Formats: sequence, C-alpha cells, structure tokens
Amino acid sequence: MQTSIMYLWAALFCLVMSLEGTFALNTGITLGNEEESVQQHQEPPPKIKGGLRVQNRTLAPWMAHISSDNAVCGGSLISNQVILTTASCVAASRSVSAQDPIFKISKTITYSLGGLTTIQGDESSTGEIQGTLKDTKNGVKVHPGYSYPINNLALVRMLTEVSFTEYISPITLAAPLGPSPWEVFSEGYPVTILGWGVTEDADKSEDLLFVETTMRSTDICEYFWDCPNSPTYFDHGFHVCYAGQAAHGRCYFDA
Repeated sequence: MQTSIMYLWAALFCLVMSLEGTFALNTGITLGNEEESVQQHQEPPPKIKGGLRVQNRTLAPWMAHISSDNAVCGGSLISNQVILTTASCVAASRSVSAQDPIFKISKTITYSLGGLTTIQGDESSTGEIQGTLKDTKNGVKVHPGYSYPINNLALVRMLTEVSFTEYISPITLAAPLGPSPWEVFSEGYPVTILGWGVTEDADKSEDLLFVETTMRSTDICEYFWDCPNSPTYFDHGFHVCYAGQAAHGRCYFDA
C-alpha cells in the first residue's frame, strides 16, 4: 500500500443515522491487545512493502471485501445487515457538481465477511459469508451529495442478516452525540488503515493488509493538497489527512 490521502466525511453522521442511528467515528483502531499487538505479527515478504498481513481475522472482524462493476474495495460492517463503504466502490459518478449529483449504481455487488484472503475456498475455518446483491436499486444507498471526492459514502444492505462470531462482528460505534471528528482526529491521533488494495507491484493484494500511521494538522493537509490551478482534493469541512512515509499508506482499492 502507498501514501495517499484518507478521506473521512462529517456527512457520515447524517447518512448512517438515517439507516442505523449511529456511525463509526473511531478510525484509530487497535488490532489486538498488548500481548497480541500488530507489531508482533510477522514481517511481510518483500513484495508487500509498507503493509503487514493481518494474521488473525479476530483482530478485524468488521472488515468486508466488496467487488462491483466499478471496483474492488473494502468496507466496514456496522450492523447485522449493513456494510459501510465508499460510493466510488459501488457507483460510477457522472456529476461535475456536488449540488447536482448524478451517479449510476453497479448492477451487481458481491460481498464477503470473515475472510483474510480473496482466494476462494481458503477461509472455511472462519465461517466466511459471501453474497451477491442484484437488486442494487433497493440494496444500496449512496450519499445524495456524492460527487467524487466529496461525500464518497455508501451503505450496502446484505441479502440476509448475519450472526456475529469472533470472525464477523461490527466495528465499534461512537455515541451519536459524541465529539466532532475534528475534535477527535487531532494531529498525532493514531490511525490503522486496512484493505486489499494495490501494493507496490501494482497488483491488488490477495491478503488483508494493514499499516499504522497518525493524523496531520489541517494546516499541513491544506499546504500539501490545495495546489494552485489544480482540483482541490482537500476540504477541511469534509476531509482529514494522515502522515505518510514513502510506500506506506493506502492506495487504490483500499477504500
């Protein structure tokens, strides 16, 4: 996984509240306790530069793998039937304005829970669950203000409810009336990024990878991302960004 910007939207509150009543605020995820911290996982082989394999599925039981007509990406289980992901994963944006959003939702969306790898038949011991959603018109809710990269959020309602296990369970949710993201995500706040995205070999990873980093201040984010005569990819009203090192961070398909 490589360095890029990580988007976190304040609009997440309104979108998820409309369906679930709460939303995931804590991206400073700890993948285990002190005895089983992420640093204790084995070092990756050379081809996985900047990311480590998640060795135990119980350390990230909320992670979902999603594939659609548009992309392959990750998502977070937020209830027994709903996965939070990016709109760009499940819909192709055709809009030039966030005030007049136009997008086309994928015809089919396939999701899986409980697995560490995308290799078929390799996760029977963890009770992996898979499904293909064909009624995407009713099964997918894209943020009404989506116009990439603004409001890049979507909810996928799975075909059936899932039973929670040590391998499949929702991400910890913050209280609806808790502090704002900008109060929580101050400079130095720890963040863990997970995904099956592109590695330095330009191939999507078959294994779930993670990398740890910290948040940067708004001033630093604006300095690096608000380039003259270029599209503005950083808006402090919608985004935060993280500290990165060469070849360390998220990349394409690490939504």
